Amino acid sequence: MNIDERKQILNSFVTFATKIDFTYKTFAVDKKSCSNQFKLISALSQQIRDFLAESNDFFEQFNKIIIYYDNGQKQLTAIIAALFNAVNTDFKENVSPGYYRLFQIADLITAFELINTKHLINANSKSEKQFFKNMRSFYKNYYKRLEKHKFDKP
Repeated sequence: MNIDERKQILNSFVTFATKIDFTYKTFAVDKKSCSNQFKLISALSQQIRDFLAESNDFFEQFNKIIIYYDNGQKQLTAIIAALFNAVNTDFKENVSPGYYRLFQIADLITAFELINTKHLINANSKSEKQFFKNMRSFYKNYYKRLEKHKFDKP
């Protein structure tokens, strides 16, 4: 598959994602700032804990919070289970085809947020620069279209 075909698929998927009603929040920890795995997990836990505390009023309006997570990273699974244990949550580990697109959107957002973070420190890969032509194009044609879905309550 050539780069133009890949861009066409990405454009279609971004267009699809912009039409769906969802909100997202990402968390990031610089591995270099953490001397070991424990500090990394602690820093990530703290970010999520702070977010939940700041957004408590928003989440209280729901009877139940459903979390879809594929248990891909054991440490993150433990963090999610511990932090969301206090609220009425329902964990969905087995993904049905109807929800698969939401996982794809989550992966897309994660990739875009990583590309954005790398851009801020001038660390984008050669393939990212080649695919998007330049970061201005990435922001205008992709990132900004999904950024409007960012969780901005509290």
